Amino acid sequence: MRLTAVEEGHLRNGMPGTIGIAAVFPGEPFDLAQVRSRVRDRWGGLDRMSLVLGRPGGPAALSGHRWRTARPFDPGVHVSATDQDLRSLLTDGVSDLLPPERPLWRLLVTRQGIVLLAHHALLDGRSLETLFRLLMDDAVSHGQASPPGRTPRRSYDSGRASEPPRCTGSCGASGSPASPCPRCPTCGPRWPWSSSTRR
Repeated sequence: MRLTAVEEGHLRNGMPGTIGIAAVFPGEPFDLAQVRSRVRDRWGGLDRMSLVLGRPGGPAALSGHRWRTARPFDPGVHVSATDQDLRSLLTDGVSDLLPPERPLWRLLVTRQGIVLLAHHALLDGRSLETLFRLLMDDAVSHGQASPPGRTPRRSYDSGRASEPPRCTGSCGASGSPASPCPRCPTCGPRWPWSSSTRR
């Protein structure tokens, strides 16, 4: 499958092309095996996450790059743990090239949360938000989810670490941005793959 003009442009602009998003969760660090299992369940059926960049078959100016599908989907090669802090991880991540021999994304599990890095030709900022949302407790399966890039705008800021949304008071509890309430489903730290509130 040939890249679109926009995708091709992200490869030819002379930059690494890596973008990133982070989610910060208080509490104990996530278990790497659980994260990989959730990624397999929630992202394994998304064709976009298995696309590998193929080199042009002829002169690049004429033929362009093509996507090819790498199967089976293997979260083990994409999801890894790191002791690096979020700020330096994002700074280094968007400055480095992703390995071209596999789909151009990585999910890194840190002590503070999770970081998704991807090439801009493969995913855009809205797609990163969609993928994070698919990992959450109340996410629908990939068959019911909106395609990446067609989802409502959220408060997460792509490219830098940010706190999860806090209570706006709509749940009837006394939460505030500075003090998350215990009752609202969008408040309080939660496991992305468990229905219970993290302590």
